Amino acid sequence: MKTSGNTILITGAASGIGLEIAKLFSQKNNKVIMADRSIDQLKIEAAKLENAVAIAVDLTNENDINKLIQTIKLNYSTLNIAILNAGAANDYSLYSTEYDLEYAKSEINTNYIANVRLTHALEPLLSTKEEAAFVVTTSGLAFVPNLNYPTYSVTKAALHSFALASRLALKRKGSSIKFFDLMPPLTETPLAKGLDAPKITAAEVAAWFIASFEKDELEIHVGDTEKIYQLFLKSPEEALMAVNP
Repeated sequence: MKTSGNTILITGAASGIGLEIAKLFSQKNNKVIMADRSIDQLKIEAAKLENAVAIAVDLTNENDINKLIQTIKLNYSTLNIAILNAGAANDYSLYSTEYDLEYAKSEINTNYIANVRLTHALEPLLSTKEEAAFVVTTSGLAFVPNLNYPTYSVTKAALHSFALASRLALKRKGSSIKFFDLMPPLTETPLAKGLDAPKITAAEVAAWFIASFEKDELEIHVGDTEKIYQLFLKSPEEALMAVNP
């Protein structure tokens, strides 16, 4: 994939991995559409970048998603890359008093359903471009769950499966749209704040992504994700225990 001269939508762009990817694409002469529900922070960050705009969107709100889709179609019809990076995560234990169904609903809507809606709504637009791509951000937890983040793990597994299915469906449709799956390990982002475990920086994930994106590596195992993947291939049980020591 080319990394300059694109029009790129990035969700979850106010902080973390989404923001770092936006910075790199801005430096490479792309039009960057930054979307997030944290609109005040988003505007501050977008103002620092060249050729970037900020759009408020809450991906758990159907009206917000519809407005984002219409804004893209009306004002940014040159869109050829959609990086669907926004995520929600809640720390709680299954089968305990900590379990909260509203947490689960929020994570499923943000991490999975919103991405399914956006890809289907934007696919006709991207299909008209000579070079186009969807990118979803999943996780090494797509292979094995972390018991402290059960629904988050489920949504990443579902989104990974969706990426595989979409890749095949687009190919059989004769579409030239590429479908990338960015799979970072534990990363220093607001979602991981307070977790006492080794982390990679969001900037490192973004740099890894850009390098892999240029080489058309559709499934991008960043850092320790590759170790978990290889252990999962060897023994799913061992991988599960490694993630949940």
